[in-house]
Amino acid sequence: MSFSAPTSGPLAGVLLFQDRSVKSSLPNSLLNNGNSQLNGLLYFPTTAVLYSGGSASSPGPTIVVADTVNFSGTCNLR
Repeated sequence: MSFSAPTSGPLAGVLLFQDRSVKSSLPNSLLNNGNSQLNGLLYFPTTAVLYSGGSASSPGPTIVVADTVNFSGTCNLR
C-alpha cells in the first residue's frame, strides 16, 4: 500500500493528523510489511508512535511528530 499527503490545499504535506486534545496511553502503531509507503507528515503530538518497519523506504519525506517515537525492525525513513 502507498499513502501520500495532498500536495495542495490547507493540509498540504499532512498525511495523518491527530487532534491535540486526545489524551491516551495507547500508542499509534504503524507497521510496515516491506511493501508500505508513507509519504508526508505523521502528526501525533500527545501520544506515542510505534513504527515497526520492513525493508521498504518511502520515496518522499516521512516526518514524524509525536510525544515519543519508538522505531524497531529495519525502518527506512527519508
